[in-house]
Amino acid sequence: MANEVVYKHPERDIVQDVDFSLELPDEDGLAFTGILITDSEGTETLGVLSDDTLEDALLVESTVASDSMLASLLIKSGVEDEDYVITVEATGISGDASFGTRSIEVRVRSDRGTLF
Repeated sequence: MANEVVYKHPERDIVQDVDFSLELPDEDGLAFTGILITDSEGTETLGVLSDDTLEDALLVESTVASDSMLASLLIKSGVEDEDYVITVEATGISGDASFGTRSIEVRVRSDRGTLF
């Protein structure tokens, strides 16, 4: 089950911040994030999920800062009427091998959101 649900237009990029402060309460910042994308048919991929062409792919890039508990995801493209689950796994800067996991469901709909 996803921690949150967001809608995006297939032609619009969105930025979604993922807060790991509850999953990693003893950390002061994030060192790494891993991304797994799953579509509604159960197909999984790391960071890019394509429906025949890269143009239709759901693309996710992540950025973390060592002084923040937020992972910032740039989510691009996606196939109309497809629902994706993005699972983000992050480690803290302390190096003690602790990690947290958060999930976001992304629903790609042209009737939600705008192109601007």
